[in-house]
Formats: sequence, structure tokens, C-alpha cells
Amino acid sequence: MSGLKDQVPGVDFSAALEASSVSKATPGYLVTAFGRIDSTAATGDYYVQFMDAAAVPADGTVTFLCAPIRISHTIGTSSTVDLDLKREYVYAATGISWCISMTEFTKTVAGAVASMTVLYK
Repeated sequence: MSGLKDQVPGVDFSAALEASSVSKATPGYLVTAFGRIDSTAATGDYYVQFMDAAAVPADGTVTFLCAPIRISHTIGTSSTVDLDLKREYVYAATGISWCISMTEFTKTVAGAVASMTVLYK
């Protein structure tokens, strides 16, 4: 990773509410991510999942880049998402994709309820 921390990261950001997105379709490093679950989303637990995948995989078992991030959400308020890797980037051998799931350790897409900004190298 020599010199990697000095490189300017690429940015993938939501232009509208999304259920999932491909941030980087080639190998690279997940730097950080932040965003929100929209206030119109139903009350419940949501899980932000970052996957080692060049395309968003189908629902089911996936290869995670980090543990899913649980967000307890209440309708009428926006809930924030913040992945702080403390400059210890996570390597993705295939690509970087993410989704908002209704289940923690398998992918069960929740619908277009999130806007995210993902930085990668």
C-alpha cells in the first residue's frame, strides 16, 4: 500500500434514493462511506452491507468486505450511516458494491431507501 494513502480517492455517490450500487467494478480499496436512510423508510432495522463484488449480487449469501452496519430506523426521521475505517482501507479483490438489507448476514435488499457516498482507491 505504499503511497496509497497519498492518492486522491474516487467517489461514488447516490443521485437519488437507492437500494444498492456498484461503487468500483474493479479491484481496489474501500476507504470510507457515509450516507442516510431516508425519513420515508419504514421503521425497522436496516443493514448496510459492503460486498467484494463488481456487480451487485442477487439476494442470498454474499462476500462481505466488513461486518454489516446495523441502523435502527424510525419513520419520519433520517438515520445516518458512517463507516469510519480510520485510514485502514479494506481491500476488495473483485470490486466494491453495497446494499441496504433487511437481514444482517445475508443480502435481502430493502428497497430504494438510502443515499450513500462511497470513497475508494
